[in-house]
Amino acid sequence: MKTNQPESFTSVARCVDEIIRTVGKTIVLALPLGLGKPCHLANELYQRAVDDADLNLHIVTGLSIDRPRPRTDIERRFLEPFLDRIFADQPQLEYIVAAGSNALPENVKISEFYMTPGKYLRNPAQQQHYISSNYTHVARDMMQLGVNVCGQLVASRKQQGRVYYSLSCNPDVTPDLLAMLREHEDESRPVVAVAQVNNNLPFMTGDAMVEASAFDMVLDSPDLVF
Repeated sequence: MKTNQPESFTSVARCVDEIIRTVGKTIVLALPLGLGKPCHLANELYQRAVDDADLNLHIVTGLSIDRPRPRTDIERRFLEPFLDRIFADQPQLEYIVAAGSNALPENVKISEFYMTPGKYLRNPAQQQHYISSNYTHVARDMMQLGVNVCGQLVASRKQQGRVYYSLSCNPDVTPDLLAMLREHEDESRPVVAVAQVNNNLPFMTGDAMVEASAFDMVLDSPDLVF
């Protein structure tokens, strides 16, 4: 789908509509490890799959961070002030809540290459879908799973009249993955690279700084709080 400049969206629903229109209803979504996940985008795609059994969603990622849930009243009273300060307006990843409860619909699969230690004890589905991958080979292994959509949280900056994006805390796998996606992109295999802007992220330069043309779509809305 690559054009010189990405298509801009302020609505997550419209952005997901365009993703589905472009790649169809079989979506293999690559998300970076840890903090760089575009949570609103991931949640909207997950909810579409929950609502539409014909949409097959495979999320390939690592270390999906979940807000801890206290098990007792004393844990709740101790943790809640800390959790409210640290997580604040950060949206909960809905797919990871369902995965942790063995409640994913049949048309959704989650494959993680790093897991929170002990999180998926007594969870056969998540253990069986685990990807044992050296970090050097994560982009390659993602491609072998058929990734056709890449989502990344970014910071933005205008410099000399041009907009640049920073991969910020996750500049590791995404550059390699984007290059591989472009290499294998053709009319029979459309791909989409999506950035969601969060300017609370630090704008890192060097290899983390990319031109707007690296992405096909950019989701940027003040209504999507973090």
